[in-house]
Amino acid sequence: MSDAQGRTMGQIATLQPPHFSCAHLSAWAVFEERLHFFFTAQGIADDQQKWALLLTAVSEQTFDLLRILVQPKALEDCKYAELVGSSRTHFCPPPNEIVQRFRFHSRVQREGETISDFVTDLRRLSAKCNFLELDNMTRDRLVCGLRDEALQCRLFAQKQLDLAMALSLVEAYKAALKDVECIRTRQPDEISIGRMQITRSLKPQPPGNGVFAGHLNCSRCADTRHDSRQCPFKNARCAYCRRIGHIQRACHQRQSKHGQQLQQQSRRNVRAYVLSDDGEVPNAETARSEHVARLFNTHEESTPTTPPTMITLLVNGTRLSMEIDSEGGSVRVCVDYRATVNPAISNNVYPLPTLDEAFAALAGDKCFTRLDLRNAYLQMPVDEASSNILTVNTPLGLYRVNRLPLGLKSAPAVFQRVMVSLLKDIEGVQVLFDDILISGSSQAEHWTRVYAVLQRLKEAGLRLKSEKFIFEANQVVFLGHKISPEGISPTEDKVQAIRKAAAPHNKAELQAFLGLVNFYNRFVPYRADVLGPLYQLPKDNASWKW
Repeated sequence: MSDAQGRTMGQIATLQPPHFSCAHLSAWAVFEERLHFFFTAQGIADDQQKWALLLTAVSEQTFDLLRILVQPKALEDCKYAELVGSSRTHFCPPPNEIVQRFRFHSRVQREGETISDFVTDLRRLSAKCNFLELDNMTRDRLVCGLRDEALQCRLFAQKQLDLAMALSLVEAYKAALKDVECIRTRQPDEISIGRMQITRSLKPQPPGNGVFAGHLNCSRCADTRHDSRQCPFKNARCAYCRRIGHIQRACHQRQSKHGQQLQQQSRRNVRAYVLSDDGEVPNAETARSEHVARLFNTHEESTPTTPPTMITLLVNGTRLSMEIDSEGGSVRVCVDYRATVNPAISNNVYPLPTLDEAFAALAGDKCFTRLDLRNAYLQMPVDEASSNILTVNTPLGLYRVNRLPLGLKSAPAVFQRVMVSLLKDIEGVQVLFDDILISGSSQAEHWTRVYAVLQRLKEAGLRLKSEKFIFEANQVVFLGHKISPEGISPTEDKVQAIRKAAAPHNKAELQAFLGLVNFYNRFVPYRADVLGPLYQLPKDNASWKW
């Protein structure tokens, strides 16, 4: 071995090459670029050495996949350039420009997402759109997709706004918000009281000697036990002004309409009067209820949003409402929180995948696998405080809930958020609660994604329902539609339900029928002409003629 080769081998021993796993298909481009820099840093120019290092840097699963991709050749007979070309074709197929632009133009800032993360994702999406004016398109999507209306109005007010100026104004706005928050956290000497004014003149004491000295006053929830940096309501939406970052009790717009401010008063000879938000005199029981409400991020106007699916039966002349049985006839234990916890907790909203988003992501795929979680919600543990509040009263006594129960109105949104966060970085995966759809344009790509999903679920400790598995199918039902390589189409059972539906005898039955038909309205030719007269019948000034 020559001295140059010895030095090269010594350098390789001290600096490890980057690693790649086919569980993250989109990471191949980054891996290839980092591998090129590794070769440059180590002074490696020989293709045989590059070939050996490439095969060493990939995972065992990727190694097996590469042997399949180069067939009928063997890996030993492939040159480095051929191996890289085959890998690039498989892991980085040319993206569909229309789909990429659709995703870019549909991107808006998500609830709780920072502006920096939003801008970063816009840059990532725009890289594959082939825009001629990339900066202008990114600027437009940034301004139109912001959730903060004040910042959005400020950007709209700029006459000649380019991307650099927009980013500069965004950074300045973020810094200003932090400064304002810092100033507010240092002003704990005033307490807002709704429509109450103290006219009794008392001499204020110096700061630090009053009744409220040493207490914090959080600008997000008006709690005196922490400041805004530790507040659990950082991402909460105010029910009064609809802005994110505080709750109704601490809303400044609401305070400006309802209340004067009580200055810090002397410790002696002062009576304290407390008024609740609704004007009632609080007692120990209501104080304890308000503490429980804070734990659940409550809101008094909240209403249940996920009632069970019910049907009405006529039994011996009596109408009875019954919940529909689950698929397969299995028993699902559901707790009735409609009169206890659900009215007190605020809506925990998380967007579900729309038909257009799901179908756009499935474009061009030919192989499909569908997985189903077993007892989905019951696989998520709850903390001790929530467990005590969710206690169930049964004929056998009180049972404390340790897992997320069916019947809690925030459970669907919580579960959907967790599942999307768990699988969002794996391409070709669509999630709807406990249903997981995996697709691929080829068998190799499809099974690579299936293995990645199964590994991710295994690491999270989630269990699947084997009797509902569908592997490598040419067509599958998802979101109420049949999906196949030819496209999307309605399912046969729902088409039969529409065909066998009885003729409506009144406006209520007609509206129910239109709701059934409207689910598949994209498949109705000339639907405006066909359904137009039917939509006119339920109107108040229309006479019933069928």
